[in-house]
Amino acid sequence: MALHTGFDRPIRFASCLACPLLVQVAPCDTIAPAATARRAAATAGAHAELREYPLDPRDVHLGTAQQQRAADQPEFLRHVL
Repeated sequence: MALHTGFDRPIRFASCLACPLLVQVAPCDTIAPAATARRAAATAGAHAELREYPLDPRDVHLGTAQQQRAADQPEFLRHVL
């Protein structure tokens, strides 16, 4: 996963999207830099919804912040479908 993520460049294709896009950003994330994710959301334009989560680096995959991110995903789908 980490090796694949290193080569992922969502910004390259963001402007081509014609479907809804949920971009979830944790500013402390060092694997998927927040600035790149924000740029991808901005490039996708009206199709993108950007949500940021103020997380401690140790809480990215645990705790209430992770639960909030997980809850936001089906909410996004209900909103756009």
